[in-house]
Amino acid sequence: MRSATRRDFLRASAAALPLPFLGSLQGCAGEASGHPLVVVRAASGVAQADGEEPERFWPTQLGALTSSLLRERDADRGISELADYADRLLLVRGTRFPFAATHEAHSGGGNQLLTAARVSPSTDSVMTYALGESIDNWVARQSNVNNGEPLTLYAGRRDDYGEEVLSYRGPMQLRGAESDPWSVYRRLTGADGGSEMRAPVNELILARLAALSASPRLSAADKVRLEQHTDSVRDFELMTARLSEEIEAAMEDSAGNSTLDAFSLDVARLHCDLIALVLRSGRASAVTLQIGDRLDNANYTINGQICPAYHSVSHRSIDEAKLGQFASQQEMHLGVNRLHLGVFRYLLDRLDDSDMLDRSVVVFVSDVSTGSHRYDQIPWVIAGGGDGTLCQGRYVDAGNVTHDRVLATLLTATGHRTATGEPITRFGDESLEGGLLDVMMSG
Repeated sequence: MRSATRRDFLRASAAALPLPFLGSLQGCAGEASGHPLVVVRAASGVAQADGEEPERFWPTQLGALTSSLLRERDADRGISELADYADRLLLVRGTRFPFAATHEAHSGGGNQLLTAARVSPSTDSVMTYALGESIDNWVARQSNVNNGEPLTLYAGRRDDYGEEVLSYRGPMQLRGAESDPWSVYRRLTGADGGSEMRAPVNELILARLAALSASPRLSAADKVRLEQHTDSVRDFELMTARLSEEIEAAMEDSAGNSTLDAFSLDVARLHCDLIALVLRSGRASAVTLQIGDRLDNANYTINGQICPAYHSVSHRSIDEAKLGQFASQQEMHLGVNRLHLGVFRYLLDRLDDSDMLDRSVVVFVSDVSTGSHRYDQIPWVIAGGGDGTLCQGRYVDAGNVTHDRVLATLLTATGHRTATGEPITRFGDESLEGGLLDVMMSG
């Protein structure tokens, strides 16, 4: 039996929509919420050139991207999965992690991916930890949305052998992630409490918003934010309708199954439905979605074939007799890359449907570059308009620079600036040179 009705969700959610930060009324213009950041991380690298293995992930040539080029010329490349979004993509190769792993490479890569921080000394387990904050945490704490916390989501098995690797509040402070989209949905929409709220609450909220909008202190930018928030309150039923009864039922059915291999990518897509909703309704300013644990030993199914453990595939250590429909282990690795990019494409579809893609900065990345644990050629696939800082429809090579410059450029693209109004040019360990990555910038 359903534990909450759509009416319960609507009543709870409309009253719970957070007021955007209005700097002109609070004297803190530097704390505006900016543009949302979403990072999707997959494990075990991509099927790019490595030793004697050919390139199977990136486009054939650097330069402009078009849908026809990705769909036709690059049909055999993993990135062709995103052909429909070619003119809104920025593909960045040629970056490396600045620090070596201190114990295990997957953990060390995950430590650095969103932090550009040093890796902790070995612990009494396989895990090591970042000695700094991650960019999702930094973005989230610039505003009052979701109490200054990013939304951290997880899809895939939990083998109790190093699970979350991605989001850090600060040094050694690894944040847990939520596997169950149904419980996240219920929590964020208030369905687990307060379902007796009445419709007049909406009228009270709208009256207060009208009073705020009449303030002579309100800046033009804040008037736009307040108008958008008012529209969110008025139209919340329409936004919630984007999560159809079918999607809600699928979320509920996924409860208890979210860590099973057969359901992991379905769960990831349900998380994408949720991400689109929470961004459109202003419930989060930064989100991470981690697919697979530190290693990702999932047995993915491709065209009806259940593949061996993905981590073993990435290391090219499976029995050749288990290749089935695949000509090589690299081709099987590519097949899993396509599955992961398919989830990313689904996220872009949902964000585009809700008019959030062009306002957001959306990233697909892995915490090693290949199955051989390389820390160079980290694959950055970036979509979305953000504040207009990033170029789009381009495939660029950064020239083997440390990836902290990617992180600083992404933060700048979310619209955030320093206290003096300058672009953010440093993020991560203080020993790093810093700077924006010019090849990522528009104009």
